[in-house]
Amino acid sequence: MPRFATLRFALLCWLQLIAVPLAQNAGGDPGAHWPAFRGDGNSISSAQDLPLSWDAKQNIAWAIDLPGYGQSSPVIWGTRVFVTSRLGPNQETCIAQCYDLKTGALQWSDRFDSKQTVAVSDYVSRSAPTPAADGQHFFAFFESGDLRAYQHDGTLVWQRALMEEYGSYEGNHGLGSSV
Repeated sequence: MPRFATLRFALLCWLQLIAVPLAQNAGGDPGAHWPAFRGDGNSISSAQDLPLSWDAKQNIAWAIDLPGYGQSSPVIWGTRVFVTSRLGPNQETCIAQCYDLKTGALQWSDRFDSKQTVAVSDYVSRSAPTPAADGQHFFAFFESGDLRAYQHDGTLVWQRALMEEYGSYEGNHGLGSSV
């Protein structure tokens, strides 16, 4: 299976196992959050009655094609799904987006130039760091060292260029640490 198809399948599986049950509970349940990598860090969801099978036509609430390439996990806070991706042969464009949990409708999107480019190869991850969210903010981190905080409505609160501040990351496989 081509790598892109595998990642798309993984995203669909994730949406099915986590996002769909949370969408059914999205009426303000404070437990309806998946705020970071592996939820709150323990990989356990309180969702009940999860479907045991799914395909493109059954038990999938919605699916999207990201504008760029993203290997990070989506995160959820309430009725919002936050994702990151990158575009370009040198990952020169960073993208942070928010979608409605129930409908999959795009709520906002921010594209910005990466502070440091990273050549795409089979050895370097693309948009691998998983973002994080809390009750007020969404935090997006990219392997270029770009770190941004947004309000849930997409308003940029602050930004930092960590590689400019601390030097570039040296490694063979790119940066994959999550927020």
